Amino acid sequence: MKFTPDHLLKTLAVVFCWLYSPAHAQTAKALEENKQLTATILHLDSLFWQTYNECNIEANARYLKEDVSFYHDKGGVTKGVEALNNALKNNICGNPHQKVRREAVAGSVNVHPMRDGDKMYGAILSGEHYFYISYDGKPEKREGVASFTHLWLLENNAWRMANVLSYNHREAPFATTRKEMVLPANALKQYEGTYTNKQFGSFTVKSNGSYLEMEGGGAKMSLFAERPDFFFSKERDLQFEFSTDPRRKVSKIIVHEKGNAVDELAKE
Repeated sequence: MKFTPDHLLKTLAVVFCWLYSPAHAQTAKALEENKQLTATILHLDSLFWQTYNECNIEANARYLKEDVSFYHDKGGVTKGVEALNNALKNNICGNPHQKVRREAVAGSVNVHPMRDGDKMYGAILSGEHYFYISYDGKPEKREGVASFTHLWLLENNAWRMANVLSYNHREAPFATTRKEMVLPANALKQYEGTYTNKQFGSFTVKSNGSYLEMEGGGAKMSLFAERPDFFFSKERDLQFEFSTDPRRKVSKIIVHEKGNAVDELAKE
């Protein structure tokens, strides 16, 4: 079909009619409300978890309805703000040797508006979060990850949580805090070779650009230097220390797991 100036005028007329129609105005209003809602709920959520991380139980209760229901896939159901506060006080905040910190998984959190016709009455907040634990002031470690769904309700111009669901608790993926250093190619070359272990068999170590690759037992692992003779995995809490003999030749690998020496591999 040939496109004529008349077609263009008709198309523009349809566009202008839509832009100035009640339907478009309602859509624009809803989008703006959703934007404001997201900002409000995310702000309140950040304040709520701040009180959790600080074990400020009194302040934590301000974000919960009196008849709040908490559903946990491992710990069952807790009804009422008083019972939930007591659980927080006696568990997460009850051990003076332990500090727990919650942190949302970046990019996982979403806010969904809840309406009754045109009236906004609530919001569902969902996502995933990590839990970090430190003991006796030592550096914290990421221990677990879980999914969450919170129902926030707007009553008497105040937002509070009515239902809290915490589920899909599992071990958190490993995340190293070790810093990688770049070694020259000749420094990496000295570690190449075959290493053996009576229980696990032979492993081959080769240099690959700025890091080492270890292969054996049906698996391959990349090793990154933290020190000239000390390497680590970014996938597991494993470290590999290359030891030398009196002639300063590499003789073995000492394997560390979670900071402890657990095994050795002798160089052939």
